[in-house]
Amino acid sequence: MEFPSDSAKPPSQILVHKIVNKLLDSLESKLVSLQISLETDLESVKTSGHSIAVESATAALLENAIQAMPDGGNLSVTLIDSPNQWELEVADNASRDFEEKIVSENNASLNKAVTVANQQGGEVQTWNCPLGGKAHVLVMPRSRPDSPQSNR
Repeated sequence: MEFPSDSAKPPSQILVHKIVNKLLDSLESKLVSLQISLETDLESVKTSGHSIAVESATAALLENAIQAMPDGGNLSVTLIDSPNQWELEVADNASRDFEEKIVSENNASLNKAVTVANQQGGEVQTWNCPLGGKAHVLVMPRSRPDSPQSNR
């Protein structure tokens, strides 16, 4: 999966929290109709990157969480900024068994997020939530591994 309109360009300064807020705003009516409550804790994150890739990975993680809660639940979205990386955690409280592999053939949304993260030098981590459900965390470096220095 490539992003020709965006990845062919050099990375630019993007505001990750604005991308996340835009996506959450667009999902508001869907969350209400599915009886999914939303909790957010979004730090301001400005980084160098490709906005289409960040938006695509974020949308995929949000869709994955929503699909896991067809009968309603709680969606928690947290964005954390640190000197070497930023992290976006999307957690749901759906009841399901923990899967050993984070990428499964049956989970197109999660596969998409993993692919996009890997293309940008990041990764997706998966954790069981203590009270049930899962958290998928998009971990993105401040600069791509092949870059000589951070773009902070």
